[in-house]
Formats: sequence, C-alpha cells, structure tokens
Amino acid sequence: MDEAMVRCDRCGDETPALRFCVRCGNRLGVAGPRRGVRHEYAASPDEGFAGLHIVSTIFPQLPRADMESFRVALIAAIALMVGLGALGLFPAALAAAAVAVPLLMAIYLRDVDIYEDEPLRVLALTMAWGAIWGVVVTLLLRLAQPGAASLGAGDATGHLLAFGVGVPLLELAVILVGPLALLRYARFNDVLDGATFGAVAAVSFVGAGGLLAALDFTRAGSAPPGETLPRLVVLMTLGVALPLIAAGVAGSAMGSIWLSTRSSLRHRRPLGPLGNPVVALTVAAVIFVLATLARLLLPALTALLAMVLLGVVALTWLRLVIHVGLLDEASGLQIGPPVRCANCGRMTPRHTFCADCGVALRALPKGAPRGTPDGDG
Repeated sequence: MDEAMVRCDRCGDETPALRFCVRCGNRLGVAGPRRGVRHEYAASPDEGFAGLHIVSTIFPQLPRADMESFRVALIAAIALMVGLGALGLFPAALAAAAVAVPLLMAIYLRDVDIYEDEPLRVLALTMAWGAIWGVVVTLLLRLAQPGAASLGAGDATGHLLAFGVGVPLLELAVILVGPLALLRYARFNDVLDGATFGAVAAVSFVGAGGLLAALDFTRAGSAPPGETLPRLVVLMTLGVALPLIAAGVAGSAMGSIWLSTRSSLRHRRPLGPLGNPVVALTVAAVIFVLATLARLLLPALTALLAMVLLGVVALTWLRLVIHVGLLDEASGLQIGPPVRCANCGRMTPRHTFCADCGVALRALPKGAPRGTPDGDG
C-alpha cells in the first residue's frame, strides 16, 4: 500500500493520505484541537468517547459486526429476568440476573481471545478468582449477620460502618488482587488487558453472590410472597446496576494501574488526577461504598436510581480510561505493511489506528492484526 503522505493536523506527524491518521486516529481534513483529546471513541469511532454506550465500554474489543449481537443479547437477558420476575418465578429470575453479565463476559473473552496462549491460568486468576471469592465472602457475611442482628440500637452506627463501609472495601480489595497478579506478565501490556481483567473479576464476584441468593429463594418455592414491583427492582439492582458498577470501578482502577506502569506521565494527562493509581483506587472505593450504603439506607426503588447514577459515573470513567489507553502515541514507530482491519474489513497500513475506519487496532480481538507488534511498545 504505497500512499502519498500528509501531515496530520492533530499530532503533527506524517501519515498516509487516507481517511484517518494511523498514528493518532484523527480524521484527516477535519479541524480539531492540536494534540488535544480525540472526540471519537478509540474502540468504536462511530461513537463519542464521552457517550454512555454500555456494550462498547465493557466489551471494547468487539469488531463492529459483533457489537449489535451483544446489544441484542444484553437486552434479551434483561427481558428474560424481568419476564420471569413478572411471572412470579423469582428464583429463576434471580439466577438469570446473576449469570447474565458474567455469561456475556465469558462469550466475549472467548471471541476476542483476551487470554492469548494461557487461557486456563489467566481464566483462574480473573473469572474463577472472582466467582470463588464471591461465594466465600457471601458465606462469611451470612455467618456474621445473626450476630449483627442481635446488636442493640446503640450499635447501629458500628453495624453501618462494618457492613456499609468495611464490607464493600473488603470486597473491592478481594476483587482486585487476582487481576493485579497479572500485572507482572509482559504479554499483557495493553491498558485494555488491565481494564478487562478488573471488569471480569468484578462481574464474576457479583454473579456468584447472586447465585447463592437465588438458591436461598428456591426454599420459598418458585413464587415467594410479595409484590411484583419490589421483586423487579431487586432484579434490576442485582442483575444490571450492581454488575455494571462493579465492572466500571474495578476495570477503571485496573486500567489506571496498567496505564501508570505502561505509559509515560504525558500520556496520562487527559485523565487528570484519575491517572494516579492511588487516586483511582480511592475513587473506586468511594463509588463501591456509596452503592452499598444506598442499598442499606434507601428504599429499594430510590436505591436503584442512585445505583444507576453511580453506574453511569463508573462506566463513563471506564470508557475514558480505555480511550486514553488506546490513544497512547506511537509517533516514533515505523508504518508497517498493509493488514486487514477486523473492524471494517479494509486494508490499512500497520500502525496504531485503521486508516479507513479510525479504530484503534489494539482494540480488536487478539487474533486479528493489532497494529504495532507488542515488542515495539
């Protein structure tokens, strides 16, 4: 692919005279802030990086052709849990709520080959890690609940601090330990790797706890007493709001840690203070604690609304971390021979971004051509 070269208005480097700059992803011929933050989402250029798009945020390495399938699957899963709940089949609905997002995540991991050549070992440190500890922590909390219920009114503050602050901090710490163990592997050098590992462990942890709750409800029969609307609120809280919050905060925290170890300070500037891992972990902990306090202190519907807002914050943060991670500059690297982009199907010079659709090549499945070789930075 022997193309004429032009100078990109955004990054100032030379790039083939096609639709997008292969170095920074800027749409050529469109005026924009020089060296500013690109507005198109690097993992899905048809969307803005600041928009709320659930599928392209928690499944960022999907090619364009697969995005719609995952959207339909997510909507179908929500419809299934709501339908089962409306029919009074609450244990089945709760089980569907618990496994919906983790199951989609497992399918996603298989499709994009995130674990490369060590699937079993890395799977054990992410999805299995989250699921096992989700069960362990849930069982430990059940053992602690009877003693907490016998406390007097004067101990209410201590109970709230223990279960509203201490427990979510413990849960988040447990979730993040598994993914952190993968930081030392050089092959997992993309910010997307860190963000994905954190999100996978988080949704597995939440899903395992939800499955235990579903088993408890089976003892009350398929249709336990109670009104339909409160049950549906519980389903949306456990099956949608909580997994998305967990995935958002854990993925963002891990992505920030990966970014801090893989990129220069200059590349982290668009994140501001959130580019600092200590700040990122603190913000993740605050969001997780607020979600737990909302469930403990607020009426169910109000708590769901509060958690939806927290979910929006968490997913927006995760999207920004992914976007900034994919925009790591590679101006010193040589433009390579043509490869076929797995997103648009067209040939593009091998570098950082597709010259035809603008997607970050590192946001594509591991088995697809992904721009510059890992050893090049």
